[in-house]
Amino acid sequence: MKDRPCAIILTVADAGGQLRVLALPITHSAPADTGDAVEIPPATKQRLGLDEARSWVVVTEANVFTWPGPDLRPLSSGP
Repeated sequence: MKDRPCAIILTVADAGGQLRVLALPITHSAPADTGDAVEIPPATKQRLGLDEARSWVVVTEANVFTWPGPDLRPLSSGP
């Protein structure tokens, strides 16, 4: 399975204390409708350690995950 970057938009603890995360996908594919995604500025991509290709945060494809869990993991800042 390929790792894919995402933008964490919101985290909420449910009644049981489990953390739920709302995430939006990041893609290299330009949106057909410019209202469906926000382009990530080059300086932000560099700061996040992403590649130099143009990328967009897709605002129409939100996903909810449990944190921690098998669907999300933090970026490693080390080797």
